[in-house]
Amino acid sequence: MELRHRDADSQGPPSPPEPHATTEGLHIALMGIDGAGKSTIAVELAKALRTTGREVEIINFKRAMAGADPAVAGVLFHVAFAALRAQYAEAVPADPLSDLDALLARDDDSAKFAQTEDRLRAVPVERNAPRPLLSSAVLEIVGGFWVQAYVESRLRAGVVVVNDSFGYKHALKNALLAQRLSEPGSPVHDAARRVLETARSLFHALLRPTYGYWIDTDPRLALRWRAETGEVTTPFESYGLAGESGDASFLAMQEDCRPAFREAAREWRWQRIALDDVPQQENIARAVRLIEQDALRHLERARAAH
Repeated sequence: MELRHRDADSQGPPSPPEPHATTEGLHIALMGIDGAGKSTIAVELAKALRTTGREVEIINFKRAMAGADPAVAGVLFHVAFAALRAQYAEAVPADPLSDLDALLARDDDSAKFAQTEDRLRAVPVERNAPRPLLSSAVLEIVGGFWVQAYVESRLRAGVVVVNDSFGYKHALKNALLAQRLSEPGSPVHDAARRVLETARSLFHALLRPTYGYWIDTDPRLALRWRAETGEVTTPFESYGLAGESGDASFLAMQEDCRPAFREAAREWRWQRIALDDVPQQENIARAVRLIEQDALRHLERARAAH
Protein backbone atom coordinates (compact mmCIF):
# COMPACT_ATOMS: atom_id res chain seq x y z
CA MET A 1 0.00 0.00 0.00
CA GLU A 2 1.15 3.51 -0.74
CA LEU A 3 -0.33 6.14 1.54
CA ARG A 4 1.06 9.45 0.42
CA HIS A 5 1.63 12.12 3.05
CA ARG A 6 2.71 15.46 1.75
CA ASP A 7 1.79 19.07 1.28
CA ALA A 8 -0.87 19.54 -1.40
CA ASP A 9 1.55 21.22 -3.78
CA SER A 10 4.99 20.18 -2.64
CA GLN A 11 7.03 17.32 -1.28
CA GLY A 12 8.33 19.45 1.57
CA PRO A 13 7.88 18.97 5.32
CA PRO A 14 4.80 20.21 7.19
CA SER A 15 4.46 23.97 7.27
CA PRO A 16 5.26 25.35 10.74
CA PRO A 17 2.40 26.76 12.80
CA GLU A 18 1.57 30.38 12.17
CA PRO A 19 2.34 32.77 15.06
CA HIS A 20 -1.30 33.25 15.95
CA ALA A 21 -1.72 29.48 16.29
CA THR A 22 0.99 29.12 18.93
CA THR A 23 -0.74 28.13 22.18
CA GLU A 24 -0.31 25.63 24.97
CA GLY A 25 -2.62 23.31 23.07
CA LEU A 26 -2.60 22.03 19.50
CA HIS A 27 -5.30 22.28 16.84
CA ILE A 28 -5.45 19.53 14.21
CA ALA A 29 -8.12 19.74 11.50
CA LEU A 30 -9.26 17.17 8.94
CA MET A 31 -10.99 17.92 5.64
CA GLY A 32 -12.19 15.61 2.89
CA ILE A 33 -15.12 14.02 1.14
CA ASP A 34 -17.90 12.25 3.03
CA GLY A 35 -17.12 8.63 3.82
CA ALA A 36 -13.34 8.99 3.67
CA GLY A 37 -12.94 8.05 7.33
CA LYS A 38 -12.19 11.42 8.95
CA SER A 39 -14.29 10.77 12.04
CA THR A 40 -12.69 7.36 12.56
CA ILE A 41 -9.22 8.85 12.10
CA ALA A 42 -10.07 11.52 14.68
CA VAL A 43 -11.27 8.94 17.23
CA GLU A 44 -8.21 6.73 16.81
CA LEU A 45 -5.86 9.72 16.84
CA ALA A 46 -7.43 10.97 20.07
CA LYS A 47 -6.95 7.54 21.66
CA ALA A 48 -3.30 7.47 20.61
CA LEU A 49 -2.55 10.96 21.92
CA ARG A 50 -4.32 10.32 25.22
CA THR A 51 -1.89 7.50 25.92
CA THR A 52 0.83 10.19 26.17
CA GLY A 53 -1.09 11.90 28.97
CA ARG A 54 -2.52 14.71 26.87
CA GLU A 55 -6.10 15.90 27.16
CA VAL A 56 -7.69 15.56 23.72
CA GLU A 57 -11.09 16.75 22.53
CA ILE A 58 -12.73 16.02 19.18
CA ILE A 59 -14.57 19.09 17.97
CA ASN A 60 -16.85 19.99 15.08
CA PHE A 61 -19.87 22.28 14.66
CA LYS A 62 -22.29 20.00 16.51
CA ARG A 63 -19.86 19.13 19.28
CA ALA A 64 -19.12 22.82 19.86
CA MET A 65 -22.87 23.45 19.88
CA ALA A 66 -23.12 20.96 22.75
CA GLY A 67 -19.93 22.18 24.42
CA ALA A 68 -19.26 23.72 27.79
CA ASP A 69 -19.29 27.37 26.65
CA PRO A 70 -22.93 28.53 26.89
CA ALA A 71 -22.40 31.71 24.87
CA VAL A 72 -20.80 29.86 21.95
CA ALA A 73 -23.31 27.02 22.19
CA GLY A 74 -26.22 29.46 22.11
CA VAL A 75 -25.01 31.23 18.98
CA LEU A 76 -24.17 27.99 17.19
CA PHE A 77 -27.56 26.53 18.02
CA HIS A 78 -29.38 29.43 16.35
CA VAL A 79 -27.00 29.42 13.37
CA ALA A 80 -27.51 25.66 12.94
CA PHE A 81 -31.29 25.97 12.97
CA ALA A 82 -31.18 28.89 10.54
CA ALA A 83 -28.86 27.06 8.14
CA LEU A 84 -31.02 23.92 8.27
CA ARG A 85 -34.25 25.83 7.74
CA ALA A 86 -32.72 27.72 4.81
CA GLN A 87 -31.95 24.44 3.03
CA TYR A 88 -35.62 23.47 3.09
CA ALA A 89 -37.29 26.90 3.00
CA GLU A 90 -38.27 26.62 -0.68
CA ALA A 91 -37.91 22.88 -1.13
CA VAL A 92 -40.77 20.96 -2.71
CA PRO A 93 -41.16 17.46 -1.22
CA ALA A 94 -41.45 14.48 -3.56
CA ASP A 95 -44.40 13.28 -1.47
CA PRO A 96 -47.16 15.93 -1.46
CA LEU A 97 -48.35 14.61 1.89
CA SER A 98 -45.07 15.54 3.56
CA ASP A 99 -45.62 18.57 5.77
CA LEU A 100 -42.34 20.46 5.52
CA ASP A 101 -43.98 23.62 6.81
CA ALA A 102 -44.82 21.96 10.11
CA LEU A 103 -41.23 20.76 10.54
CA LEU A 104 -39.82 24.17 9.64
CA ALA A 105 -42.19 25.90 12.07
CA ARG A 106 -40.98 23.96 15.10
CA ASP A 107 -39.70 26.10 17.96
CA ASP A 108 -35.96 26.48 18.31
CA ASP A 109 -35.15 23.96 20.99
CA SER A 110 -31.56 22.80 21.33
CA ALA A 111 -32.71 19.47 22.73
CA LYS A 112 -34.77 18.83 19.59
CA PHE A 113 -32.31 19.97 16.92
CA ALA A 114 -31.08 16.48 16.07
CA GLN A 115 -34.66 15.22 15.93
CA THR A 116 -35.72 18.06 13.65
CA GLU A 117 -32.71 17.53 11.39
CA ASP A 118 -33.36 13.79 11.13
CA ARG A 119 -37.01 14.38 10.24
CA LEU A 120 -36.17 16.94 7.57
CA ARG A 121 -33.44 14.73 6.07
CA ALA A 122 -35.99 11.90 5.83
CA VAL A 123 -38.20 13.96 3.47
CA PRO A 124 -37.22 13.32 -0.18
CA VAL A 125 -36.98 16.58 -2.13
CA GLU A 126 -38.31 16.84 -5.67
CA ARG A 127 -36.94 20.30 -6.40
CA ASN A 128 -35.45 23.27 -4.62
CA ALA A 129 -34.35 26.87 -5.08
CA PRO A 130 -30.73 28.06 -5.08
CA ARG A 131 -30.92 31.29 -3.09
CA PRO A 132 -31.83 29.76 0.30
CA LEU A 133 -28.99 27.25 -0.10
CA LEU A 134 -26.62 30.11 -0.80
CA SER A 135 -27.76 31.79 2.41
CA SER A 136 -27.10 28.51 4.23
CA ALA A 137 -23.51 28.61 2.90
CA VAL A 138 -23.06 32.08 4.38
CA LEU A 139 -24.45 30.89 7.71
CA GLU A 140 -21.94 28.04 7.76
CA ILE A 141 -19.15 30.63 7.47
CA VAL A 142 -20.64 32.48 10.46
CA GLY A 143 -20.80 29.20 12.36
CA GLY A 144 -17.14 28.59 11.58
CA PHE A 145 -16.15 31.73 13.50
CA TRP A 146 -17.98 30.54 16.59
CA VAL A 147 -16.59 27.02 16.37
CA GLN A 148 -13.16 28.66 16.30
CA ALA A 149 -14.06 30.65 19.43
CA TYR A 150 -14.73 27.37 21.21
CA VAL A 151 -11.55 25.81 19.82
CA GLU A 152 -9.46 28.72 21.07
CA SER A 153 -10.94 28.42 24.57
CA ARG A 154 -9.87 24.78 24.66
CA LEU A 155 -6.40 25.57 23.32
CA ARG A 156 -5.91 28.12 26.10
CA ALA A 157 -6.64 25.30 28.53
CA GLY A 158 -3.83 23.24 26.98
CA VAL A 159 -6.14 20.79 25.20
CA VAL A 160 -5.22 19.05 21.95
CA VAL A 161 -8.17 19.74 19.66
CA VAL A 162 -8.97 17.43 16.74
CA ASN A 163 -11.54 18.90 14.35
CA ASP A 164 -12.92 15.98 12.36
CA SER A 165 -15.03 18.12 10.02
CA PHE A 166 -13.46 21.47 9.15
CA GLY A 167 -16.30 23.94 8.55
CA TYR A 168 -15.27 24.97 5.03
CA LYS A 169 -16.75 21.70 3.80
CA HIS A 170 -20.29 22.65 4.83
CA ALA A 171 -20.12 26.07 3.19
CA LEU A 172 -18.74 24.34 0.08
CA LYS A 173 -21.56 21.82 -0.18
CA ASN A 174 -24.26 24.45 0.20
CA ALA A 175 -22.60 26.57 -2.50
CA LEU A 176 -22.34 23.55 -4.80
CA LEU A 177 -26.06 22.88 -4.29
CA ALA A 178 -26.85 26.50 -5.18
CA GLN A 179 -24.76 26.16 -8.35
CA ARG A 180 -26.41 22.85 -9.21
CA LEU A 181 -29.80 24.57 -9.08
CA SER A 182 -28.84 27.65 -11.12
CA GLU A 183 -27.73 28.29 -14.66
CA PRO A 184 -24.01 28.86 -15.28
CA GLY A 185 -23.42 32.59 -15.69
CA SER A 186 -26.56 33.50 -13.75
CA PRO A 187 -26.29 35.94 -10.82
CA VAL A 188 -26.88 33.18 -8.25
CA HIS A 189 -24.33 30.85 -9.87
CA ASP A 190 -21.73 33.62 -9.88
CA ALA A 191 -22.63 34.61 -6.32
CA ALA A 192 -22.05 31.01 -5.18
CA ARG A 193 -18.57 31.14 -6.69
CA ARG A 194 -17.84 34.38 -4.85
CA VAL A 195 -19.16 32.96 -1.56
CA LEU A 196 -16.80 30.01 -1.98
CA GLU A 197 -13.85 32.30 -2.63
CA THR A 198 -14.74 34.30 0.47
CA ALA A 199 -15.12 31.13 2.56
CA ARG A 200 -11.78 29.81 1.38
CA SER A 201 -10.09 33.09 2.26
CA LEU A 202 -11.72 33.49 5.67
CA PHE A 203 -11.24 29.91 6.83
CA HIS A 204 -7.55 30.23 5.97
CA ALA A 205 -6.90 33.73 7.29
CA LEU A 206 -8.85 33.58 10.55
CA LEU A 207 -9.82 29.98 11.29
CA ARG A 208 -6.73 28.00 10.38
CA PRO A 209 -5.56 25.12 12.58
CA THR A 210 -2.01 24.48 13.69
CA TYR A 211 -1.89 21.54 11.28
CA GLY A 212 -4.42 20.77 8.57
CA TYR A 213 -4.80 17.51 6.65
CA TRP A 214 -6.71 16.87 3.47
CA ILE A 215 -7.90 13.25 3.66
CA ASP A 216 -8.15 12.47 -0.04
CA THR A 217 -9.68 9.42 -1.67
CA ASP A 218 -11.71 8.33 -4.67
CA PRO A 219 -15.44 8.89 -4.00
CA ARG A 220 -16.13 5.40 -5.34
CA LEU A 221 -13.96 3.96 -2.57
CA ALA A 222 -15.75 6.08 0.02
CA LEU A 223 -19.10 4.81 -1.26
CA ARG A 224 -17.89 1.20 -1.10
CA TRP A 225 -16.51 1.62 2.42
CA ARG A 226 -19.85 3.04 3.51
CA ALA A 227 -21.70 0.10 2.01
CA GLU A 228 -19.39 -2.30 3.87
CA THR A 229 -20.19 -0.68 7.22
CA GLY A 230 -23.89 -0.17 6.51
CA GLU A 231 -23.61 3.60 6.97
CA VAL A 232 -26.48 5.52 5.36
CA THR A 233 -25.85 8.48 3.06
CA THR A 234 -27.81 11.62 3.92
CA PRO A 235 -29.26 14.15 1.45
CA PHE A 236 -26.61 16.71 2.43
CA GLU A 237 -23.90 14.27 1.38
CA SER A 238 -25.33 14.11 -2.12
CA TYR A 239 -27.40 16.33 -4.39
CA GLY A 240 -30.50 15.05 -2.61
CA LEU A 241 -31.50 18.60 -1.67
CA ALA A 242 -31.47 19.41 -5.40
CA GLY A 243 -33.90 16.59 -6.16
CA GLU A 244 -31.32 13.95 -7.15
CA SER A 245 -31.00 10.63 -5.37
CA GLY A 246 -29.07 7.40 -5.24
CA ASP A 247 -25.41 6.51 -5.47
CA ALA A 248 -24.95 8.61 -8.60
CA SER A 249 -26.05 11.69 -6.67
CA PHE A 250 -23.57 10.96 -3.86
CA LEU A 251 -20.73 10.42 -6.31
CA ALA A 252 -21.57 13.62 -8.21
CA MET A 253 -21.46 15.72 -5.03
CA GLN A 254 -18.22 14.18 -3.81
CA GLU A 255 -16.57 14.46 -7.24
CA ASP A 256 -17.42 18.18 -7.19
CA CYS A 257 -16.08 18.57 -3.64
CA ARG A 258 -12.78 16.86 -4.35
CA PRO A 259 -11.21 19.49 -6.66
CA ALA A 260 -12.41 22.24 -4.34
CA PHE A 261 -10.61 20.52 -1.45
CA ARG A 262 -7.53 20.14 -3.64
CA GLU A 263 -7.53 23.85 -4.43
CA ALA A 264 -8.06 24.82 -0.79
CA ALA A 265 -5.35 22.44 0.45
CA ARG A 266 -2.88 23.82 -2.07
CA GLU A 267 -3.70 27.43 -1.16
CA TRP A 268 -3.61 26.77 2.59
CA ARG A 269 -0.56 24.48 2.33
CA TRP A 270 -2.35 21.69 4.13
CA GLN A 271 -0.86 18.22 3.97
CA ARG A 272 -2.49 15.61 1.76
CA ILE A 273 -3.02 12.08 2.98
CA ALA A 274 -4.19 9.88 0.12
CA LEU A 275 -6.18 6.78 1.06
CA ASP A 276 -5.91 3.88 -1.35
CA ASP A 277 -7.86 0.80 -2.40
CA VAL A 278 -6.95 -1.39 0.57
CA PRO A 279 -8.97 -2.37 3.66
CA GLN A 280 -10.06 0.82 5.32
CA GLN A 281 -8.57 -0.24 8.65
CA GLU A 282 -5.11 -0.11 7.04
CA ASN A 283 -5.75 3.39 5.70
CA ILE A 284 -6.96 4.59 9.09
CA ALA A 285 -4.03 3.10 11.02
CA ARG A 286 -1.41 4.61 8.69
CA ALA A 287 -3.10 8.01 8.63
CA VAL A 288 -3.27 8.07 12.43
CA ARG A 289 0.42 7.22 12.75
CA LEU A 290 1.45 9.97 10.35
CA ILE A 291 -0.64 12.66 12.06
CA GLU A 292 0.37 11.43 15.51
CA GLN A 293 4.05 11.80 14.59
CA ASP A 294 3.49 15.43 13.55
CA ALA A 295 1.53 16.12 16.74
CA LEU A 296 4.11 14.59 19.06
CA ARG A 297 6.96 16.47 17.37
CA HIS A 298 5.05 19.73 17.79
CA LEU A 299 4.23 19.06 21.43
CA GLU A 300 7.82 18.09 22.19
CA ARG A 301 9.11 21.31 20.60
CA ALA A 302 6.59 23.31 22.61
CA ARG A 303 7.64 21.55 25.83
CA ALA A 304 11.31 22.13 25.12
CA ALA A 305 10.68 25.80 24.41
CA HIS A 306 9.28 26.22 27.90
